[in-house]
Parts: sequence; C-alpha cells; structure tokens
Amino acid sequence: LAMRIASKLRRQPCPAQQGTDSAEYAPEETLALLLAGMKDAIDNVVVAAVAGFGYRPHPLALPSLLALATHTDARIRFQVGFALANYDDDASIDALVAMADDPMMTCGKGQDTRGLTAVIP
Repeated sequence: LAMRIASKLRRQPCPAQQGTDSAEYAPEETLALLLAGMKDAIDNVVVAAVAGFGYRPHPLALPSLLALATHTDARIRFQVGFALANYDDDASIDALVAMADDPMMTCGKGQDTRGLTAVIP
C-alpha cells in the first residue's frame, strides 16, 4: 500500500506558481522504495512496486521490469505490461510484443495477435 501511495504522490505548486504542473514528491526515496519492492519475496509487494513504475517510470527500473515480463505470477506480468508502455526503447517494445500473446494481457480471451506481431518486427 505504501508503494502505491508513494508512487502517486505529487507536490502541488505554491499559489505564486499557478499554472505550473505538480511535481513528484520525494522522487529519490520513492525510487529506492520501488526498486527494492521489485526484488521482494512477496508477490503482492512486487505487484505494487511494478505498478508504481507505471506512474513513475525510471531507467533504473527497466532491467528488472524486463526480467519480470515472464514472471510466473500473472498479476506481475499484467503490471509490467502497463509499466513498459512508458519506455521507448527496443527492449521494451520487444517485451510488449512478446507479452501480446500472454492470456493475462488479452483478458484470458486469447485474441489473435498475429496482426500486431506482423506490424512490429
């Protein structure tokens, strides 16, 4: 729960800065918390940490996210799919294409993804 909350916390600008966007709150601390959470032995903690990187993508998380793309827990893979959508590099795209065949990503429907894999080499 703490990881979900921390990843969504934003600091609102002071009234003198009206019109500016909010800023992430405690970015270094949250990054450390989320990175540690991805290595936790409890799958629910990993799910929360990965979900956090869906809100706060960071390059340091990418290797772990890619490794978790084939995790045995479908909830983790599902969150990895959403998190990887924030990364614009070949490894992330390749992982997302591979995950397109995952029943968890197709809501158990087993949709035909040949069109997707044909368009994205």
